[in-house]
Amino acid sequence: MGDGRFDSDRVHETANALAQKYVHLDLEKLAQDNGTIISATLFGAMAGAGAFPWERQVCEDVIRKGGRGIAASLAGFAAAFERAQNPAGEPVEEIPAAQAMLVQENVPENVPAGFAALPADVRELLSHGLARVIDYQDEAYGELFLDRMRALVAAAPAGDDPLAAHALGEAARRLALWMAYEDIPRVADLKTRGDRFERIRKEAEMQPGQLLRVYEYLKPGAEEIADMLPVAWGERVMKRIEAGKGLPFIGRGMALSTTSVTGYYMMRAMAWMQKHRRKSLRYGQEQAAITIWLEAITKFLPRSADFAGALAELPRLRKGYGETQLRGRQNYQAVMDTIVLPAVTRGEEAAHTSWLRKAIGAALADPESNALAKVLREG
Repeated sequence: MGDGRFDSDRVHETANALAQKYVHLDLEKLAQDNGTIISATLFGAMAGAGAFPWERQVCEDVIRKGGRGIAASLAGFAAAFERAQNPAGEPVEEIPAAQAMLVQENVPENVPAGFAALPADVRELLSHGLARVIDYQDEAYGELFLDRMRALVAAAPAGDDPLAAHALGEAARRLALWMAYEDIPRVADLKTRGDRFERIRKEAEMQPGQLLRVYEYLKPGAEEIADMLPVAWGERVMKRIEAGKGLPFIGRGMALSTTSVTGYYMMRAMAWMQKHRRKSLRYGQEQAAITIWLEAITKFLPRSADFAGALAELPRLRKGYGETQLRGRQNYQAVMDTIVLPAVTRGEEAAHTSWLRKAIGAALADPESNALAKVLREG
């Protein structure tokens, strides 16, 4: 339910401990460097690691009996074979968390007014976040993001406080991700962008004259339809859902080809709905929840930057779509009602910091929410 990534050092240590022989290579890069496919480099890596009971020459003879691309396949095989001779493998380049969570092109080079004094990593998160929300909606939405962050910066304690810096950086990251929540128009827009088709062509190693067909498998739920409708219509649909009636023809899977004229323009019609996103049911709900969360962080920053930093991570619980999104919202609200909002009124944030972090960890670790219920109950 959380980031989904493990620390690379832990992965390497565990693999070394459990595997008879541990070899880690970037086989895809080796394949690309040698103009071949990954099966050739995988074959070479397995041979180089001694996984086969025969000699290298036997493997190469098998490749030579193939059809096209024999020279490239042999080159890729050889490159991976030589790398695999070193059991330690090669270092894996870590992707910074900020880039992994907020990868965007055309990141602004200049730091917006009011943020120049912030640490470099926080400014980087702001830039990535601003680019994301503008790409998601428009320039005005980007200004709303900056206004919200300026309010947090103004509330932060003066001086070089690492806890406050962490809180601001995490707030920038989570705010951008939250403001750019995934809905049907967003998914439709991303799936029909030109650079996506170019990336697919490159990954499939398509040759001139070959035809590309892309099929999108969709299964929209009634709740997702209600989310993108105007408030009044969305509320009516939600009442039907709560009454167990649902919507006709909804919930069935479909395959839509975005490389066909009909399929492409059907997806673009869904993407066009983003122009009306501000009038939608979900937009209002998300913005109201964001406001409450930001107001709480603003109050806690000067009182307990540590608690504010933990609170800044709370939106990690709100993610996905369908049942996952619903469960995440419920978990988020349970933590807000049980820990955060009482701390706002009673001033108990210092004593509740570890409780809040423990609750977030429990919610992310257990999809069934049993661990979270136990943490909230026992304190």
